[in-house]
Amino acid sequence: MQRISKYIIPTLLIVVTWAKAGLAGDWIFYTISTVTIYILFRTHNSQTIKKSTFILYIPIIIICILFSASYFNPSFKKLTNKEWAELGVQESISNEINIAKAQMALKGFDKIYKYSESNPKLSIALFYHLKNEYYDKFNVNNSPVDNLIIKYQKFIELKIIDFLPTLPLKSNKFITEFVHFVFQILFGVAVFYHIKTLKHIRNIILIISYNGGLIALLGILQKLNYTPGENLKEIWGIWDTPEPRYFFASFTYKNHWACYAIITIYMAIALLFHEYRKDSYSYFRKPRVIFLFLTVINLLISIPLSGSRSGTFIIFSSLILFVLYFSFKKYRGNYKMLTIPALSIIFSLICTIWVVSKFHKKTTDEMVNNTKIQIDSTLLGKYPLRLMLWDDILDQILEKPILGYGFNSYQAINPKYQSKEVRDQRNIVLNNAHHEFTPLIGYAHNDWLEKLSEFGLIGFGPFIIYLYMIISVLTKGKSETSRILIIGSICYLVYSFIDFPSRTPCNLLIFSLNVGVALKYNYLVLNNYSSLKL
Repeated sequence: MQRISKYIIPTLLIVVTWAKAGLAGDWIFYTISTVTIYILFRTHNSQTIKKSTFILYIPIIIICILFSASYFNPSFKKLTNKEWAELGVQESISNEINIAKAQMALKGFDKIYKYSESNPKLSIALFYHLKNEYYDKFNVNNSPVDNLIIKYQKFIELKIIDFLPTLPLKSNKFITEFVHFVFQILFGVAVFYHIKTLKHIRNIILIISYNGGLIALLGILQKLNYTPGENLKEIWGIWDTPEPRYFFASFTYKNHWACYAIITIYMAIALLFHEYRKDSYSYFRKPRVIFLFLTVINLLISIPLSGSRSGTFIIFSSLILFVLYFSFKKYRGNYKMLTIPALSIIFSLICTIWVVSKFHKKTTDEMVNNTKIQIDSTLLGKYPLRLMLWDDILDQILEKPILGYGFNSYQAINPKYQSKEVRDQRNIVLNNAHHEFTPLIGYAHNDWLEKLSEFGLIGFGPFIIYLYMIISVLTKGKSETSRILIIGSICYLVYSFIDFPSRTPCNLLIFSLNVGVALKYNYLVLNNYSSLKL
């Protein structure tokens, strides 16, 4: 049975990583679910697990109960053909005296109707976007289009049961998306229960580290030789990307690549520490050590080369803190001894940026210019879009803090709470757009706030159990390997404050796995290997 953990677990991560970081199709999600179920089935039928560890299931069980209840308490509905006819869109637009109002309504309701069947959640977002734009531009004076907008809102909004959790729509697609989300989290729990030995954990993270280093190398070569083209499939010549400027390697978004790379770097560092503790005398003569160093170098270079400013800041600031933390434990407050490791990390940062600027100056220039523009705008009182999005979603959360708005509700619900400042800033992109589009906000750029708005305090609160375990391993763990692994997970959580890495399946999966193996490594050391320094 241990061959499962030795081969199938890392193989799953490899497949998901290479296949557009998990966005290559629904088959990815079904594969993750199947493997997770299989591991759990084999594990729970082959060994006795302490009842105390079943606490790991509690957060998942709670959100499953909340989702089940919310499915029968939807906030919106999609209109039937009969209701569309009763709405009288064409008649209202034809009777409108104000031509500008009629034109906006015609374009807006054409899009709403177009997606009402195939993507009703997007259709809801389009309606509230239309309403916002309409109310920003026109005075409401009981005209035919004014009444049409009010009437449509009454048609799609449902009366909900206030003391039950809600869902935007009663749709099977929400069930599928929720099940996939749960299994990505459950994967880490399954790995925790399944693995029995420290060696198996190290084998898994070794394979994943090598895989990350290889993808980083190919991503670097890809970046250096990339030439944009209209019909070009950017990712391995197989898949295209929503925005070719922002992809890297198999990831559609550079920040999400950076997040994946950071976790993988700390996996490799954990193995390097283990190899050093095991045999420091012949350390640099080991092929494994050499390959791991090359892996770390490739991954470090790939982060700034991808153009990710946030990733560059997080990896090097975390490395400085990491070196200071472990050096302080070793030198017991001798601050002079701490300067050397800290300066070595800063020197590594300078060298990495230099290498990137040497081979791809355009990327470093863009990062520097964007940072300057953002700082100058902030000093002038024009805050970054993300800060305004966070302000909007906080208002949204405060209106329903206990139960939230339901799983994956942000895109549909957010336009109702979107501030005019956000709309104005998003509309700026239309000035230079090559084609007409609706500038909707898909994500809050903060996974913490977004999940809090979806699940509320009742659903989000129990996940503090995982956070407590993560912090406990960092502060009280008996194994350096588990503490280093958990630093990668903490970096992911920090990244989640400023972005949405969990929306890329590969990231949520590797985070889940990393937490699972770090907790299990520490658990095995405490219970079976307490006399060893591992």
